[in-house]
Amino acid sequence: MSARGAAGAHFATRFDGPVAALAVPGAVGSGDAGALAVVDQVVRGRTVVGRCLAAGALVGVRVAAADRPLQVTVALRWDRGAADWTDPAGRDADLPRLLVVGASGGARRGVLLSRYRRGAAEVRARVRLGVPAGAVPDDGLLVIDFTDGAARLPAALAPAFAAAGPVGVRIDRVDVTPGGPHAADTRAAAARDARDAALADAAADADAGPVDGRSAEWSGLVSSGGLRGEATQRTGAAHSPYLVVNPPPGRPLRCRLRGALLPSRIGGGTAPARVAQAVEGALRRALPAAARPVPAADLVVRAVGLGDGAAVPVELVADGGDLTAVVPATDSGPVLLAAGLRYELPRRTRLVTELVDCGTDGPAA
Repeated sequence: MSARGAAGAHFATRFDGPVAALAVPGAVGSGDAGALAVVDQVVRGRTVVGRCLAAGALVGVRVAAADRPLQVTVALRWDRGAADWTDPAGRDADLPRLLVVGASGGARRGVLLSRYRRGAAEVRARVRLGVPAGAVPDDGLLVIDFTDGAARLPAALAPAFAAAGPVGVRIDRVDVTPGGPHAADTRAAAARDARDAALADAAADADAGPVDGRSAEWSGLVSSGGLRGEATQRTGAAHSPYLVVNPPPGRPLRCRLRGALLPSRIGGGTAPARVAQAVEGALRRALPAAARPVPAADLVVRAVGLGDGAAVPVELVADGGDLTAVVPATDSGPVLLAAGLRYELPRRTRLVTELVDCGTDGPAA
């Protein structure tokens, strides 16, 4: 599409000035940034890009390099204030947020955000999206969209997640750097900005071999609930049986999981229940409950594509206490892994799974 024929190109008032295009590499970190040309179902912020208001939301950034591959990195945050703001009754405050994020024709990525990590008032995620050359139209409008990842899940899985995943999620920052053969030029700068060189290496190269759960989450290979902490970016304790994986195109992804049983939590959205939850959380931090390991042979894993809700065949290999799930090479997008038991869950317990490590399995197809 040419700039002359772009929708809305000829609609303006005499008070509207030209939108300044973002130089690449560059970043947008405020809703007032000139390059932030359009938002839909996103309220703009002053020190952040904004916050999503609906199950489908998008931001449009005008970029100056529309004719070459781009690498887009989106920083997201789910905090306690967002839950109070979007759901005053607290009905969905404790449910994890499941999102699918895409950018102008590039591969889509799944993100799982959950504040139910020990002591976590907020969790963060970094989504890395590759945009191929020619995907951005001639007018330079790079569109980043956020949709509800639970919308197409089977009925047995959907209730475990908030009804509208993106609602309340904060968009802290959008970074746009050259992609394709130009990516190496910006890798050193990205490493300088990273708080941990190992995480930067994992983010830059998914073929470096298996990486631990923290590095895998930072790189975007998996999403198990987000990272906590401003400086340390820790994964926190295992808290749920769910994991979102983003296999690299044409490559199987091997994830090693470890299951455990923990005491069940107090539920409910009423005021007394929320007080009980706060007391329970304080006690849990002071006196952490001992986890009961679950043998890998007792675990089952169900895999579902977030794009279409279809079942994804996963190879499972048990090795003592660890279960390795091999997600096949697919170009259909992110996959949700849901762990379960081969027998009925004991009363007043819940199953959690921890990602031990993950990595690509074999060369690109």
